[in-house]
Amino acid sequence: MSERVDKVSVARRMMAVHNEDPHVLLERFEEFFHPECEWVPVIVGSLEGNKYRGKEGFRRWYAERNDALDEARVDIESCEEVREDVVLLLGRSLARGRASGARVNEEVGVVFRFRDGLIWHDQAFASHRDARVAVASA
Repeated sequence: MSERVDKVSVARRMMAVHNEDPHVLLERFEEFFHPECEWVPVIVGSLEGNKYRGKEGFRRWYAERNDALDEARVDIESCEEVREDVVLLLGRSLARGRASGARVNEEVGVVFRFRDGLIWHDQAFASHRDARVAVASA
């Protein structure tokens, strides 16, 4: 019998590593992400409708994010398993624009879908409400 993965713990640990150092997250990619994972951002890349796939996709997104933002992190307010393979994270996106120096402090919701105990689909939303609607309609 296979062991049940604590998906909330996976999501929280991944976000902690993401906040600490994106390079470390890329080094530990296989610990958190399914090889066929897809990331749909809400800030950098979202206006173009970009989706980033696999480790190389994440590497490209981080490069684009680093071009646009000097600092970026997500402070978690709540994180819960809402269905067997879906975790909803609600928090605040805190960032500073590289060119402008403008500070960002806004809601962010992230829906993690899991496959084989790893994050398979990771989509961010500009509000908690939008993230909750996405979970309810999926």
